[in-house]
Amino acid sequence: MGGFMKLKNICCMGAAIIIALSIGSGCTSGGMSQDSGAPATAPTAFDTAQTAGTWATCPICGMLEKIAADTPGSEYHGKYYYFCSSACKDAFDTDPASNKVTAPSSFDQEMPEGTWVTCSVCTSGMEFQIDATRPVSLYNGKYYYFCRDACKTAFDADPETYINR
Repeated sequence: MGGFMKLKNICCMGAAIIIALSIGSGCTSGGMSQDSGAPATAPTAFDTAQTAGTWATCPICGMLEKIAADTPGSEYHGKYYYFCSSACKDAFDTDPASNKVTAPSSFDQEMPEGTWVTCSVCTSGMEFQIDATRPVSLYNGKYYYFCRDACKTAFDADPETYINR
């Protein structure tokens, strides 16, 4: 009986250590909950705010989790991002650009002036705010924005080249 009690105590101490490490890491404690039914992948950004039950990938640490009611989130360049913890959200909010988050280049709906977008053609990742002078194309139900007329002309001639790169 003594050997069984020692093994039981070791198992309980191991579980306590694992729980303490998980809570201390910042990336596993937070508003999202892990689930064995997780999809293989999930988006890191959404065009609209999401509700509980939607799967997302934390843009900071890459953790795939299900959004809960208390999930930390941020809006940046017209996209919504969800985080596995407040630590990841804080890292993102401090300097979103350094986390390699770029403005999207296409949307499911026409976006209002002032929304940040990335030119759908420029290979330099040209980001700009939408205004009345910026060209836009509607292709396969998505709106694509361009920094100048030449980029729109190139896109309109062969959209698939730019969408699939």
